[in-house]
Amino acid sequence: MRDGSARQRVTKPQSRTWTPERVEARHWRERHRLAVLQEMAEGAHDLPWTRRLVTTLLDELHVTDEFDRLVGPVSRVPVSQYPRLIAIALLLSHSWSLYDLSRTGQRIGLGCGPLQVELNTNGCDCARRRRRASRAALSGPRPH
Repeated sequence: MRDGSARQRVTKPQSRTWTPERVEARHWRERHRLAVLQEMAEGAHDLPWTRRLVTTLLDELHVTDEFDRLVGPVSRVPVSQYPRLIAIALLLSHSWSLYDLSRTGQRIGLGCGPLQVELNTNGCDCARRRRRASRAALSGPRPH
């Protein structure tokens, strides 16, 4: 503090009371969670692409109205187009940065394509960044 005295932190003490809900949640996590997940994972072994699965995944990816404008009503999209829907949702979620969008496109196999011109124009060449990163990795650790 300005007067030279030590500042005392004011903290709220953590509740040490174990409510029934906390006890139940801890019991679930420690005793049952992994076994239930393993059973569900085995049940998903032959799970096909279904509208329910894609809709759930799109909900988890938090798609917006932009997504609907790009693909139209999901209920009319055939199963064969489900990977395309997932790719579009991923691209939308990474589209706030030109570099991130380009990198995500490459990761899912779409390449830079038309973004390469824009990236080069803005001085953000993804190939140049990759070359620099690989050179740094090959040269070994650098002293700090």
